Amino acid sequence: MAYISDLLRGQRALVLGGHGWEAALACELGAVEALYIDPSPQRIRYAQRRAAHPSATAMEGSWGDLPLEDSCVDVVLMTGLPEDTRARRDALSEARRVLTPDGFLLLTLETLRPLPTGDRLI
Repeated sequence: MAYISDLLRGQRALVLGGHGWEAALACELGAVEALYIDPSPQRIRYAQRRAAHPSATAMEGSWGDLPLEDSCVDVVLMTGLPEDTRARRDALSEARRVLTPDGFLLLTLETLRPLPTGDRLI
């Protein structure tokens, strides 16, 4: 059985979504560095003040146009993205672009309604 710490140990992580503390947690679980990107200035301020870690960075930005090179992160953690299908699709497309070829995508979906049968995220 693999644990999230096994996937993060020694890796470069990108966190999209969430509440601002996930990048610090990724570093505490073994990531060598973690970048948190969110379009919300409030979440960025929270991450910078209250969820700081020496190896974690928080920056404001669009999930659909990440300011990163191709294949530059080993793990992408996507959590709590809005139900807006386009936002998810854009974020997933960008996650695919920035992940290394042998990288991992850890994804959580928060929804109040079930996905229709046959619905696809990508």
